[in-house]
Amino acid sequence: MDANKTLTSAATELTRERDCLVDNLTKLKVDALAKDEEQRKTVESYRKALDQLKALSEQMESTRSRAVEEYKSSDACDDDNTKYFLVGFELLRK
Repeated sequence: MDANKTLTSAATELTRERDCLVDNLTKLKVDALAKDEEQRKTVESYRKALDQLKALSEQMESTRSRAVEEYKSSDACDDDNTKYFLVGFELLRK
């Protein structure tokens, strides 16, 4: 009879341990799913920010190009170029 009680208590203890481990595993799966979702959102946010950065960089480049072209075609550019050109000759005469 003692052997039966010992086996029964061992089986009960092992069942309790198994149930505890199954619960822990279930909690870990839930945590892993939550972290996977958080990682997915972070990656998506990163991609959006990267796309915005690329778009803004392209806009800045085109704006810079337009500003340079506008300055080159303006009278101010001609005046500055003429002034520096003449200053160069003044230095040669000295």
